[in-house]
Amino acid sequence: METKTILGIDLGGALQATTGYAVLTGLRRPSLEVAGVMPKSRSADAAEQGLVDLLDRWKPTLVAVDAPLTLPPCLVCPSSCQGPGVDRCELQAARLVWAAEGNPVTERLCELRLRGEMKGGKPLPTMRIGQIAGRGVALARRLRAVRAERGPMQGPEAIEVYPAASLLRLGYGRRPSQGSGEEAARRFRGEVVKALGAHISGLESADEVHADDHAFDGLVAAYTGWLAPDGLEEPPDDFNAASGWIWLPKAA
Repeated sequence: METKTILGIDLGGALQATTGYAVLTGLRRPSLEVAGVMPKSRSADAAEQGLVDLLDRWKPTLVAVDAPLTLPPCLVCPSSCQGPGVDRCELQAARLVWAAEGNPVTERLCELRLRGEMKGGKPLPTMRIGQIAGRGVALARRLRAVRAERGPMQGPEAIEVYPAASLLRLGYGRRPSQGSGEEAARRFRGEVVKALGAHISGLESADEVHADDHAFDGLVAAYTGWLAPDGLEEPPDDFNAASGWIWLPKAA
């Protein structure tokens, strides 16, 4: 059995210090190697290069990204399509979103499904977080190119995750709302990190994940990726995962 290296990324804006990350390595039990928040960048180019440097440094076997990695179906449909519209869209992925009372111009079916489970208005539609979605789609494309260049067994795989939903699936409850204050948020992070210590080594001195929501989400993203493949819920047989799938721990 080879050592796994899982990189979790909570993707934020290119020019802000809002991109958290964490790296887990190990065989059967993961150990936290590093966690933190990427610094505010002087330019968009520097921010994207920072992501590349992170990948090059750790050479992960899997990257679990808290951000959309695909676009809504109406943004990738053929130019011959007469949509958008319930009776005009050509893509089945778009028609399924309409049928679920969503809008395939701005959101994907995987978001609608998960929003129904969480019952809290999130995850947001893809295009409500357009800058982050753009970064996520570009990152996924780069990783696909690396895999094509190195071969499928050499390049990292990318999966889309949603830490808030992972926490619910793992039994850690809902994080405090933004209006609850930093003290409540820090207390929640501390409780979750303490509980995760039963599964992950090296969390005793993980100050970053206690202090910052983005580094914390990077850790949860990485742990979600660590559970792949057997511990994650796969898409239903009739679901077109190419249109987007958010990977979550299997329901208990």
